[in-house]
Amino acid sequence: MGKKKKKLLYGSISITSAVILIVTNISLQTIIDPDSPDDKKINEKLWDIIVPNQYETIQDAIENAKPNDRILVRSGVYKSSPRFLPYPLIIDKENLTICGQDKNSTIITGRGGNTPIYIRADSVNLTGFTIKGNGLNDSLLQVYSDDCIISDNIFICNDFYDGTEYGIVFYQADNNSFFDNNITGADRGLEMRGSNHNNIYNNNFSGNDIGVSIGGILSVDFSRRILHRWYYKPCVNNIFANNMFSANYQGLIADSVHNNKFLNNTFESKGWYGLILSRSTNNVVKNNTFNKNGLELWGKDKEDFIQVVEDNIVNGKPLYYLHKKTNTIVPKDAGQIILVDCYNIRIQRTKISHTTTGIMIAYSTGTKISYNELSNNDRGIYLFYTVSSTITKNNFIDNGRDASFISLGFINSIRTIWRGNYWDSWIGTRSLLLSLTNKWIFGRIHQRKIIDLMGDLQIGLLTRNVDRRPARRPYSI
Repeated sequence: MGKKKKKLLYGSISITSAVILIVTNISLQTIIDPDSPDDKKINEKLWDIIVPNQYETIQDAIENAKPNDRILVRSGVYKSSPRFLPYPLIIDKENLTICGQDKNSTIITGRGGNTPIYIRADSVNLTGFTIKGNGLNDSLLQVYSDDCIISDNIFICNDFYDGTEYGIVFYQADNNSFFDNNITGADRGLEMRGSNHNNIYNNNFSGNDIGVSIGGILSVDFSRRILHRWYYKPCVNNIFANNMFSANYQGLIADSVHNNKFLNNTFESKGWYGLILSRSTNNVVKNNTFNKNGLELWGKDKEDFIQVVEDNIVNGKPLYYLHKKTNTIVPKDAGQIILVDCYNIRIQRTKISHTTTGIMIAYSTGTKISYNELSNNDRGIYLFYTVSSTITKNNFIDNGRDASFISLGFINSIRTIWRGNYWDSWIGTRSLLLSLTNKWIFGRIHQRKIIDLMGDLQIGLLTRNVDRRPARRPYSI
């Protein structure tokens, strides 16, 4: 079946999806016949096909369905394939609603090493199921279609075999709505590649290695000239709102994505990383809550650090993101600080702990950092292509890495002044004899041509800065 023209979605559900959503909500509210003395009796008038009444398997019901049919699946356990071989359940007809009677008791399980369910048709509504893997499956659900609604499902992975099982994969799938789902136990709860204008909201990603991973994909367009047919298709204009990320090692990782919105999400990860934007531009990060993690920005160009970051909370305190600010003092109540392309900023008397990077400074000049306490962070301070910073009389306590930097040429490194800081990991704090030695702060020096050629920020020449007079005792902040 040919791919129909995509409907664009700008901050809202597409018209087709909205209609299906309204119809589905009405149907779900009236699955049970309210006039029946037996509250388990199905109101059969609302459904075109009921499994297993008319058809024993879900696949048979799909193959015999007509466009716009509504399929109800009664409570029970259904294998993705009733056959001996592990054939998947393939939904390849447009405009179908497939609804489980009760998401806790209507269960679809995978068989063998295949993905149990594929959606290959547009405008499919899948709701009300528990979908389980067996630890051998590559993923539980793969979506290659547009204008679909996937809601109110439970996805349970068993990522104990090879560490590759995903919950859901969106592959060049646009204008879909994914909401009110629970995803647990996956290597990646949701994997989204080359997919645009999707709405991901009110989901719970818990107990996964990575809650959500989104990024671009190498694609081909045969209408282009031969030398330009292959191109990189990013993820753009997706909305992630009101999702809960709990007990994941990393919350949401976005690589090479643009113009997406991350709104009102809560990140409570096991690891340091709540939301990571790598090589990504012009995204909106607003009204999110980070508990014992934070926001991480990464890239090789200034544009990779330029985002709209507003009204976020890190460990109960504000996340201060400053872009193109000059002669400014950062408030003392900071939970995390990120400076991009700033000049002469002062950071004083803050206490920042249990976040990704306590203070990140990118492409900025003349930053003065003094009398701050940075403790129990993944990194205390991180400098990226930053010139003439002065970092004096701060406490660095129990961080994964107290401080590091990446410089563009030797000037960036030489002009940074470290003086009189307290480092709990420095050997001089425990020895009067060694207290006269210097504390080294390690980083890398890059050359722009090498970065553009290799695309890897870890290949620069290893170098170091020196704190020549480190303190033996912490300061009173």
